[in-house]
Amino acid sequence: MKKMLTIAVLVALVAVTIFAISGCGKSQETTTVEKPAEQSAAQYACSMKWEGEKTYASPGKCPKCGMALTKTE
Repeated sequence: MKKMLTIAVLVALVAVTIFAISGCGKSQETTTVEKPAEQSAAQYACSMKWEGEKTYASPGKCPKCGMALTKTE
């Protein structure tokens, strides 16, 4: 009985570990907004920098973390 419980706990730990690791992969979303050289309009970015220096043309929520995008200079 104790051996079966140990095996069940190990299986659960492996499953949780695999689930956690698979959630850390890169997103396949392609919502990149290209900045033309002459554009001087306000840009918005994630304050947590989840997507590096990626910026957006309008305010909204970060597709990675869900936080509000902040205005950049």
